[in-house]
Amino acid sequence: MKILVVDDHVLIREALRSVFMELQSDATVLEASDCDLTLRLIEQTADLDLAVVDLNLPDRDGFSLLAELRQRHPLLPVVVLSALNDQASIMKALDLGALGFIPKNGRREIMLNALQIVLAGGMYIPPEALPRRDAVPLPPAPPAPTRRRPSPTICI
Repeated sequence: MKILVVDDHVLIREALRSVFMELQSDATVLEASDCDLTLRLIEQTADLDLAVVDLNLPDRDGFSLLAELRQRHPLLPVVVLSALNDQASIMKALDLGALGFIPKNGRREIMLNALQIVLAGGMYIPPEALPRRDAVPLPPAPPAPTRRRPSPTICI
């Protein structure tokens, strides 16, 4: 398994390396700290199994990188790992082609499960992206059926 980690923080890249080694002990993890290096590494490495991309990068935002990756490398699975975990950011990343969105404040087990889902060909959507039941107004209940009285019978 060959994975590219794109994050400008060395500690995050090192932590992700240990997560990937837990998934597969012989995983090859490539690292990029910005978009330019990311694109160069992808061009040089045709057999990547996954790219994990942060949204806050020093040379441009991760959304534009994600859009470019979808255009240039549509078959490369991409997962976003970001501190921006509001519903709008999550949905934008998924709409731009990410196969998963993992909030940086999540637990290690969630990250492992999400990565396994994506590597198996699935899609991971965090609970933060789903609408809350109590936030969605319910449609008004239909009026209760009324019983009609039978028409009076008139006899002559």
